[in-house]
Amino acid sequence: MELTAEALAAFKSLLEKNGGDSAKLAEKLFDDNHALREDKRKLKDEAAALKAKVPAEGSRVLTADEMKAWDELKALGKPEEIKAAFGTVKELQGKLSKVERDKLLEEAAGAHGFKPHVLGKMPGLDRLTIEVRTVKQDGKDTKVAHVKDELGQTRTLAEYAEAEWSDFLPALTLTAASAQPPGTKWVDQSSGGKAPKQDQVEAFIEAQRKRGDRQANPLIPTSNK
Repeated sequence: MELTAEALAAFKSLLEKNGGDSAKLAEKLFDDNHALREDKRKLKDEAAALKAKVPAEGSRVLTADEMKAWDELKALGKPEEIKAAFGTVKELQGKLSKVERDKLLEEAAGAHGFKPHVLGKMPGLDRLTIEVRTVKQDGKDTKVAHVKDELGQTRTLAEYAEAEWSDFLPALTLTAASAQPPGTKWVDQSSGGKAPKQDQVEAFIEAQRKRGDRQANPLIPTSNK
């Protein structure tokens, strides 16, 4: 292999730095080459070690806190067992929420002389936040139910019923004949083999629905006769 002029000049310079001793220069070049090869081997080993620490495709490295949470989760059981238990808890929470809601409605209805089972069927009730408070009236502690609507407006249950459920008040309000002790279950009854009378609330809602069905839909074009 023919050396370039630059390579020859560099070799001559090295030779002069080593006193013109070619043997000494060869020994130095050998040592330098050995050192470079050793550095290359070390770098290769370090690269291999780093590659071994890289997570495999699709895997994830967890932090210390995540590893602790993962260990605690594994202690609870297998994933399918945890999922089943979580589903059971949600179901029980739903049942508990219903029991608490029914109890609240019964208390709110009792505070204003309403029928609990009818109050529970009022339209839009699920969008109201209900709270029963104890207030002083004529020097006595009296329970009053308050409702907050979606706009944040708060009124007593009686005021809300008068404004929003006026058509339902005859069915909603307790009478002397319909009053029952607190906690008494309301059971539909019939006599003489006749079907029980349809709930007035349900009858009103059904009438509203039928009236809407009879009205022409403005979005559907009608043909001219």
